Amino acid sequence: MVDDGGKMVSPRRKSERSNVKKRTIMLAVGDRLKVIPLPSNPLEILDGCIRLSEPFIEIRRRIEKLILIDAEKRV
Repeated sequence: MVDDGGKMVSPRRKSERSNVKKRTIMLAVGDRLKVIPLPSNPLEILDGCIRLSEPFIEIRRRIEKLILIDAEKRV
């Protein structure tokens, strides 16, 4: 179901039965939509996938800071 704001809305009963969480990704697969639930912390799924010298979240924070610094220089 689509609400007046254009958001996809699932009846609570169906959501609970199918274990759909609040944060999901919806993919178009042929003529259907596939709903994939996201973990509360999506970065957790990367744990163990790549060997890094420091936690991924720390690397991300440093990159975000660099992006902000670069953006300020361009203004």
